[in-house]
Amino acid sequence: TFLDRQTETPAELRIERINCADEEKRPSPLTPHRIDEGLKAAGSLVAGASLLFAKWARDFQRHSNSLPMFDPDVSNAAGGDPNIAYYHSHWALADDEALLIEVTPPPCEYWNFQLNNYWMESLDYRYHNIHTNKHLAQYEADGSVRLVVAHADPGLPNWIDTAGHASGTMCFRWVRSESHPQPKTRVIELGELDSPRGQRAGMAKRALNTSTNYENPYRPLAVAILNAAGRLCGLPGGLDAQGMVANAKRRTGLRDFGDECFVEPLAVLVDSINAEAELTPLGRWIQKSRLEGALAKRLRVEELLRRRPEIRDIDLGRIIVIAALQRTGTTTLHRLIGADPSARELLAREALDPLPAPGGVRIRRARMAERAIAYMAPEFFAVHPIEHDAPEEDILLLDLCFMSQSPEAVMHVPSYANWLESQDHTKAYEYLRTLLKILHWQRPGRFWVLKTPHHAEYLDVILKVFPEATIMQTHRDPQMIVGSFCSMVAHGRGMLSDRVDTREIASHWTRKMRRMMKRSMEARKRADAGRFVDVSYGDLLRDPVGELERIYREAGIVFGEAAERAAQDALRTKVQHRYGRHVYRLDDFGLTRESVEQCFSFYRREYRVPHEQA
Repeated sequence: TFLDRQTETPAELRIERINCADEEKRPSPLTPHRIDEGLKAAGSLVAGASLLFAKWARDFQRHSNSLPMFDPDVSNAAGGDPNIAYYHSHWALADDEALLIEVTPPPCEYWNFQLNNYWMESLDYRYHNIHTNKHLAQYEADGSVRLVVAHADPGLPNWIDTAGHASGTMCFRWVRSESHPQPKTRVIELGELDSPRGQRAGMAKRALNTSTNYENPYRPLAVAILNAAGRLCGLPGGLDAQGMVANAKRRTGLRDFGDECFVEPLAVLVDSINAEAELTPLGRWIQKSRLEGALAKRLRVEELLRRRPEIRDIDLGRIIVIAALQRTGTTTLHRLIGADPSARELLAREALDPLPAPGGVRIRRARMAERAIAYMAPEFFAVHPIEHDAPEEDILLLDLCFMSQSPEAVMHVPSYANWLESQDHTKAYEYLRTLLKILHWQRPGRFWVLKTPHHAEYLDVILKVFPEATIMQTHRDPQMIVGSFCSMVAHGRGMLSDRVDTREIASHWTRKMRRMMKRSMEARKRADAGRFVDVSYGDLLRDPVGELERIYREAGIVFGEAAERAAQDALRTKVQHRYGRHVYRLDDFGLTRESVEQCFSFYRREYRVPHEQA
């Protein structure tokens, strides 16, 4: 292994057999049998190595952009050196992102880090600085090192060049080390780097305090001009459900939707949008694209199941469902469980498109969606982070049935919301189960973790459709969650409409959240108590790993060392207010502490939810 490839001379080795007669040094003649056996062995080696590395690369995507320790037993079984501690993973970066890796190297014979492609092959080290090691790295005064993985030189020490790749695998390793410190990783915007390039590259997703001027949503100049032009031209007009169905068929070249239970929900939603939502021209275009995209995905799902009917028989294993009120720590819990290498979480790119796609198509689409939101509403990231490589809510899969709370969270669609509450959601959840099987077929896991507050309203259906599920319910002081969620809805609606009525939002969502918890409590009374685990928000903050261990135990899942390490890594990379501080006030929504307390006193009593300091 080189310390410095630029200055060192490669060793020249020669192998010679000694202490034997000359005739014994000659290889025996080749025969057809020996050639046949040799080719078979070579073919098996190539095929076996390719399949093994492909499996590892798929598994590494579960903890993309982090560096958990690789299981030594697996490494040794594959021929790894037992004196080396490996940290293998996957990486993926947008053009304006960097991956920071920080660690204090222990006393060791050697350490190194390098970037690889998907097949775990080194990137081109001849012309790109794709690696560093004990000899080459520049150390901080305290003995630590900070590596910066980025697409272009940020002007900082220890830059690791991605060599034109958007994603791949990576490896950190200690050789004959006295200890094995865990490298800390985090993805940041280039604008957050303390470097000349970083100072120039700050994007819209900057740290700030969110505005409370909800009635006047932020509009980038280009968006304002586009909306003004759209109004002048009268484009686009109202949405047309039948026209969108026809467009989806034309785009995909497919015609079979299978069960057309989606037709009525789509029609009701479209009528409500046209009559009540008051969307901007860009808002209407976004909703039209989203709805047509959902229809196209339904057609592709049916085609995939026609070609691969065995997917319907896949066993999903155990399932953890996080179903609680909004803003109660569900995202924190979701990401902690999702960090477990053996967990199967729904990633943002899969939520946007659960079907197989070539290369990095889904990653690129997810990045585009993230950047579009960052451009249109930079403050929204301080309210609720939306990251292309993070776990996402499975309500986005329910959106393919047009039966979810998503529309009423981002638009004023009261007639659709009222209709939705009166419907049987069984078929929607059965379709969700089918989509999870499709995702499991692509990338399996030992157990699934799902999360969306929407589930709290339909626990009776979940318990029926997912008999293997354990339900997690986080609980937090309603004084801390109602105003926060109303603010989140107001920011979301401001992306699509110029009319944001804060009083209407508060009226709608306080009633809705009360209904969700009432229905949840009623479903629990009729169900087996052993299928539910309650998690206090305060306990989750005070002892997150201890709470995780308890949750796993209650769910009948082993909480091993890998899960604990992954949770600790996730906690270290979790930076509060990374995108800014979410500012909100109850009185902005016509609410008071007394009115909130009166509305949710039943919830506080039932779960003994303590009061929090504001």
